[in-house]
Amino acid sequence: MSKLVWPIVLGVVLVGFPLIAWNAGVRIDRTDLILAAVFVIILVLAQGQLTLQAQNRLFQTQVQAKLDCLLAQAGARYDPWSAIRLAARNGDTIAAIRLCRDLTGLSLRDAKRRVEELAAEAE
Repeated sequence: MSKLVWPIVLGVVLVGFPLIAWNAGVRIDRTDLILAAVFVIILVLAQGQLTLQAQNRLFQTQVQAKLDCLLAQAGARYDPWSAIRLAARNGDTIAAIRLCRDLTGLSLRDAKRRVEELAAEAE
């Protein structure tokens, strides 16, 4: 909730100053007030979205830690390349390339080359 303070303060400034000026007799268009209010709403929504993304990253980190703990207790090891090999063996090269790029950060050409190598090893 405290993260929403800065958009609210900015909103008070953006909407408040024109209102003060209007009360002082300065001519302010209604569109200026509407634009300021829309801007504040967009800021609040953007801040809320950033907060949700941070919460999702935290949740993903917690789930990853729990999975690592379960794998360690079971004495198992996770091989991220197994999903890529399986997709390549099943002929789903696009999914395999996408997984390879997500896992390694390789370029499209290098990921395609690596997936082709994995498919050739499987044959």
